[in-house]
Amino acid sequence: MGTVTITITGKGNFTDSTTVTFQIVKANPVVSSWPTAAGIPYGAALSTSALTGGDISNGSFAWTTPETIPTVTNNGYSVTFTPTDADNYNTATYTVSIVVAAKDITSDSNITITAVKAAGSIDVFVYDGETQLGLGTDYSLEFLDENDDTTTDPEEATKVVITGTGNYSGEQTVDITEQQRRARSIIKSNMGMPPTLQILNKKR
Repeated sequence: MGTVTITITGKGNFTDSTTVTFQIVKANPVVSSWPTAAGIPYGAALSTSALTGGDISNGSFAWTTPETIPTVTNNGYSVTFTPTDADNYNTATYTVSIVVAAKDITSDSNITITAVKAAGSIDVFVYDGETQLGLGTDYSLEFLDENDDTTTDPEEATKVVITGTGNYSGEQTVDITEQQRRARSIIKSNMGMPPTLQILNKKR
C-alpha cells in the first residue's frame, strides 16, 4: 500500500533526530461467521450451490473455484470473502462443507448401459453422457442367467445388474445382447474349374 517516513527530533534533554520508515500493508479481515452451502446433486458445479448466511456486514462471499464439480465424498470447498474496503483489507478464504447427493443411475437420463456377448466373453459399457464410468470406482456388476440367478459363466448370462458406487447410486438391470454373425457369400474359381459358392461367417 505504501510507506510512511517519520522523523523524530529530540527536545529538552535529548538532541539530534532520527528517521524511521514504516511499510503499510493491508489488514486481514476478521470474519465472525461463514456461510452455509446448499446441497447439490453430483455433476453440478459449485456455482449452483447457494451460499447463505455468514457475516456480510463488511463484504461478500463466493466460491473460490465456482466451476469445480464437487464429489460425493469431500472435505468441503474453499469460499472467498471479499471485503467492501478492498483498498485496506485482504480477501480471506475458508473451507465450507457441502452435501453432494450421488447420481441415481436408475432414473438419470444421461446414464446409458450396454452389454454385449461375443467370443465367450461379455463387454459392459457404462456412460454418464460422454464420460465412461469405471468398474469398481463408479459401479459394480453381477451377471444373471435366464432364471435371474447370479452366474459367473458368460455363456449362461442373459442380464447384467449395474449398481452405482462412489458418486453414483441406484441399480439398473439390462439385457445382454449377443453379437450376431452374418453370412457373406463370395464366388471362388480354381484353375479353370467351375466357380463354387463359399459361405463365410463374419462378426458384425
